Amino acid sequence: MVNKNIVELFGDTPIKKGGNLPVWLCYEHLGIEFNFLNNSWNDTENPLIFICLFTADKSKRFNCNLCLNGLSEKTYSCKNNCKMVNYCSQKCYDIHYPLHSKFCI
Repeated sequence: MVNKNIVELFGDTPIKKGGNLPVWLCYEHLGIEFNFLNNSWNDTENPLIFICLFTADKSKRFNCNLCLNGLSEKTYSCKNNCKMVNYCSQKCYDIHYPLHSKFCI
């Protein structure tokens, strides 16, 4: 897997670290951190090197107002338990939800 696959599966996150060091994404609300090989955020094919699991902090749910599938403003959120992934339209929801449903909490 590469970093763009992680964002496609889990959505964007406000916790992005790296730049001088290899980059990583942290989803505190899920209890998972993804670490990548290279130190560039511009490298969308940056390979995953390890995953760190920890106790999820449900109070850390973040509120990103952009659609997971693009840069449009959100209109819909996941309609199931998590309500964490945002979409700009029913069409985007229908396209992405089969993938998201595997991880929806």
